[in-house]
Amino acid sequence: MIEIDPGIIDSDELMRRVKTSAMKKQIPEKFFGLGSEDACDYSEQILANITGCLEKLKTSYAIVERPIVSNRPVIGGLIVFIKKIYRKMTRWIFSSYYQQQTQINETIMQTLSGMLELQEYMVTTYQKESGEKK
Repeated sequence: MIEIDPGIIDSDELMRRVKTSAMKKQIPEKFFGLGSEDACDYSEQILANITGCLEKLKTSYAIVERPIVSNRPVIGGLIVFIKKIYRKMTRWIFSSYYQQQTQINETIMQTLSGMLELQEYMVTTYQKESGEKK
């Protein structure tokens, strides 16, 4: 937490400079123009959204082959048979790429999970500190 000595730095002037700088960099006002309670609510909302997206990612990070089907009434069985043969013939070409992509997806998911845990820890720590000082 940063404490500002009002005798040295005018807090209104400092906030005006922050807003001016943020506007020049085209940062949306929702990130710098909120009061502390609104900012906490907003950050909790973002964390909940990220958590939901991460849960969705956890269920779909692995590349899985879809079953082969055909909706053609007469020749559908033949189409499925040909597609299965084609898939078996080409599986060796793509399997290494599928494994690499699955590993990348898993690494990204683990990284995002770690970042989310860190963010939640920082938010709870900030809330505890600001609650104790009030």
